[in-house]
Amino acid sequence: MSMPNLKSLQARYPTLSDPKPRRAAPAFLAAEKNFRRVQGYRDLWVLKAALEHRMEDAKEKVA
Repeated sequence: MSMPNLKSLQARYPTLSDPKPRRAAPAFLAAEKNFRRVQGYRDLWVLKAALEHRMEDAKEKVA
C-alpha cells in the first residue's frame, strides 16, 4: 500500500496546507516555558466543592 502524495491530501484536507497552525505551535511551546504553576493547584477541588455547596444554598433560598 503506497502513501498518497501531498497534493492529493491537500485537495481532500485543505487545512493541511494552512501554515497558520504550523507557525502557532512553536510560538505556544516557546511561551509555555514562561508559564508559572498556580500555587495550591492541588487544592482546587476544595474550592470547587465549596463553590458548588454555596450555589446549592443560594438556589434553595430562591426556591
